[in-house]
Amino acid sequence: MTKRIPLVALLSLLAIPAVACNIPVFRFALERWASDRLKVTVFVEGSISNEDLDLWKQLDAVSDDGTKSNIETEWVHLLEKQNPARREVWKRLKGIHPEIKMPYVMIEGKHARGPFIAWHGPLQESMSALKSPIRIELGKRLTSGDAIVWLVLQSTKDEGANKRVQEMLQVETEKLSQSLALPEGIGLPGSELFSEVPLLLKFSSLKFSRDNFKEGYLLQMLAGIQPEAFEKDEPLVVPIFGRGRALEVIPASQLTPALLRDLTGFLCAACSCQVKEQNPGFDLLLDLDWDRELFGDEGERPPASTAGGLKQQKKVLLTIPPGK
Repeated sequence: MTKRIPLVALLSLLAIPAVACNIPVFRFALERWASDRLKVTVFVEGSISNEDLDLWKQLDAVSDDGTKSNIETEWVHLLEKQNPARREVWKRLKGIHPEIKMPYVMIEGKHARGPFIAWHGPLQESMSALKSPIRIELGKRLTSGDAIVWLVLQSTKDEGANKRVQEMLQVETEKLSQSLALPEGIGLPGSELFSEVPLLLKFSSLKFSRDNFKEGYLLQMLAGIQPEAFEKDEPLVVPIFGRGRALEVIPASQLTPALLRDLTGFLCAACSCQVKEQNPGFDLLLDLDWDRELFGDEGERPPASTAGGLKQQKKVLLTIPPGK
């Protein structure tokens, strides 16, 4: 599990020198950053039932499709000596959860600071991890014009904390929607828009509770990234933008109006770094064909891109003369 990044360090990552791109970060990410593919590992030991084999085939079919759920699957048989790295991961997982029922599934996410376990559970429960009501709603909002969706995991007992978070989000995002402005120069060469999704400084919040059994993937993921705040039953706030990219998981006790304004300002400013991997955040698992939703079947697409953003130019070595 990756260590969580201090919020001060997160803000320092946002201070990246600007380059010639006038598209807001949230819109650049929506149109030009392909979703990270999350690794789904199925651990098996001994024989497997026909029912479990059918479930595996369903997962594999989703992975092979390549246009909807952003996953790639791998089968690891623990009685065979192949793939020692995956077997070591299994040993660590088994040590933490000795009651594991086989076959067992682990889903790993990609964070800017390293991989992390987003979800794990029996194969019989794995299909429910691919989609959920909250993530379906996230996809709808992001493809209809929301610049940022503030996802809020509420406290089960502290209604006061829940209320303070919601009031802060409502008051500050309403102010920001009026005070912020889109960057100048959108539409110029290098800053073209290709989707008909409205370009708006529109913000919304989406809350859910810890007893929502349909959101097991989100609950496990948030508990792993912010274990202390999760154990304390503190509300957790996650700014979501682009194709379901989470900027960070923020405990409510650390979310201030100033921090909220800074994060929103960064995501709504001109894209200062087009390479995805050099930006903070991580992608959620979402069951959505983003290109089709954004550009249609025949619509024009952005320029050819790599996994990290716009196509990289060929590197050229320059001779630097010695100094005095």
